[in-house]
Amino acid sequence: MLQQMDVNSSISSVNETINATANATGRAAATPEGILTAYISLIVMAVFPIIVGSLRSLEYHRIACEKAKESGEVADRLTTRDAAMFPLIASGALLGLYIFFMVFSKEYVNLLLGLYFFALGVMAVASLIRPFVKPFVPSVVKPEITYRLQLTENYHLETAKPATSGSGGDQDNKQSEEKTQEGPVEMVRYDCDRVDLVCLLISLAIGVWYMLKKHWIANNLFGLSFAIKGIEMLSLNSVTNGCILLGGLFLYDIFWVFGTDVMVTVAKTFDAPIKCQSFYGCVLIQK
Repeated sequence: MLQQMDVNSSISSVNETINATANATGRAAATPEGILTAYISLIVMAVFPIIVGSLRSLEYHRIACEKAKESGEVADRLTTRDAAMFPLIASGALLGLYIFFMVFSKEYVNLLLGLYFFALGVMAVASLIRPFVKPFVPSVVKPEITYRLQLTENYHLETAKPATSGSGGDQDNKQSEEKTQEGPVEMVRYDCDRVDLVCLLISLAIGVWYMLKKHWIANNLFGLSFAIKGIEMLSLNSVTNGCILLGGLFLYDIFWVFGTDVMVTVAKTFDAPIKCQSFYGCVLIQK
């Protein structure tokens, strides 16, 4: 009986604190059901990209290894040096954003970053929805027709042949022949078919929806797509490298969140679809 009274007293105290905070901030009071919904949605949005991205990475890296074998190149892997440098590079990028927001107007910075992440988000969403869109594309569209976007650069390579001495043995008469070779260097190549074009149109519609309305669903679609594609493309060749990467990022978060105001300032100022939002949180903000 006493334990039940203590529990009821604790719940009442928590509700009073929540209501007092809501009254002070001018927002609607939170309810236990709403808080539970928010926590569940956050957990799902944190675990879902890890599972889906890990499963997709198996197929992604299998195809990458096959292409590497055909071309004779070495498949990309996250080395020990890359894992150790990753938190330092991330710190430099974070500090750079902080300086940009301090020096320039945040409206212009967010506009530039918004366009950048808009293009990346459209490509990421198009790649993710392709397996679900492909079965519904009618044969009239002829999905087997492919397209290629290729960007090449021509180069001039000059090679000198060893000099030969003249018939009289005079070293001053040495001459060298130069041979010029020309050829294209492939900089960018993107292959797609008509299914990809359909997916691109759908993702463009989602991107325009986000840019116009800033809706939390469109925001989360972009944010989850970034997370899934990032995990999918990350290749760890050893557990040691994974531990180095996670340990470095753990220290990175501790330093920039608790040691300085850089992370908090950038997170509050940065307006791009990289932060997942819960339905309950959006409702409170709108109220």
